[in-house]
Amino acid sequence: MQWGYAGSNGGSVDVTFPISFTKIVYQIQLTNNNSSYENPTYAIKDTKSFSYWCKYGGDKLWLAIGA
Repeated sequence: MQWGYAGSNGGSVDVTFPISFTKIVYQIQLTNNNSSYENPTYAIKDTKSFSYWCKYGGDKLWLAIGA
């Protein structure tokens, strides 16, 4: 399990894990500290990174579970 800060930008953003997972990333939870109703959408790219897209800015935190 890893977690971190994903930034505060809107649009498409790439996030690199501090330590690469060895085999697989099972799930990512991404939060958005914004008054808008929108939740960011994400895509797991590989065992080293993921990307997200969010129309609005606002601080985002992530939690990833993998092996």
